[in-house]
Amino acid sequence: MKERPRQITKNYATTESISSSTMLIPGGSQRSFRTTHKWWPSMHYSDWRGKLLLAIFPGIFVALFLNIFQPFTVNNEDGSWVFSLLIAGYGLLATLIILLTEFAIKPLSTRWLGVKGEGFFGDIFWYVWHFVTVAIGMMLYRVFLCHGTLQWPPFTEVMTMLYRTAMIGFIPMILLILGRKVKQQSTLIQDLDRIVPVPGKILLSGENGKEQLVLESQDLLYISNSDNYVEVYYQLKGQQTRMLLRSTMTRMEALLQTQPHIIRSHRSYIVNLHQVTSFRVKGKGLQLSLRDHTLSIPVSSKYKESVLRRIRRSNVPV
Repeated sequence: MKERPRQITKNYATTESISSSTMLIPGGSQRSFRTTHKWWPSMHYSDWRGKLLLAIFPGIFVALFLNIFQPFTVNNEDGSWVFSLLIAGYGLLATLIILLTEFAIKPLSTRWLGVKGEGFFGDIFWYVWHFVTVAIGMMLYRVFLCHGTLQWPPFTEVMTMLYRTAMIGFIPMILLILGRKVKQQSTLIQDLDRIVPVPGKILLSGENGKEQLVLESQDLLYISNSDNYVEVYYQLKGQQTRMLLRSTMTRMEALLQTQPHIIRSHRSYIVNLHQVTSFRVKGKGLQLSLRDHTLSIPVSSKYKESVLRRIRRSNVPV
């Protein structure tokens, strides 16, 4: 069975090794669940909406930045609207140049010249291309506004405008890259949260999507809260094993909502009722005893009735 959500490829193989991207699957022969992806997730936008955002956001930022802060030689002390519009033209020009690259130059160069549009070197190339072409366009626009002449070769003018473009354009580009990264990470986590790799198994993942654990549902013992993490206790070849995940109990409860025998018993505990051998009343709550486990799992008064209903259906002895 193969699933390819976004950049994730899932494989099942016999192995005894564990790595940061390998999760043990206890029960029977030991197997691992691996997520493999490119070491450099593309920071470039490939769909048309993303390309529009890549072009429009820096253009708006440049237009506002130049008019508000008036850096370099920009000076609009009189507050002239005509002057403000002309200065905003730098932003409009940047948008048009990036649009030309994204919708024309980049696709044609990929098709005819074989220039890669994704990956580490591809992203670096195209971001440098954007800065250079925008700087050249702004240099020519500045010559037009100032009614000046362009000295040839225009090395000094190009380097000056490239410096200014980098100083201003660095901020929106970084914001776009971070936004892209956050969106990719969010999509990855959502995909992981929706997947049940094999019937009868459960998938638990950390909030960052990097730590994942796949195991037989009956092998889960309990989950406890530990500050910003949760501790997952489960059986592996008859031995109790623990794995730490950066997550919340609420999120773990949501991931396990399709497992009726795994239930929240306390604000700090989720327990597998298939592992419960007996229970007793303690105060307003309960204490659950687990198979081959000395720790008693508490049941608070808030969850007492729901746990009791599930216990009665499971015929757990008192």
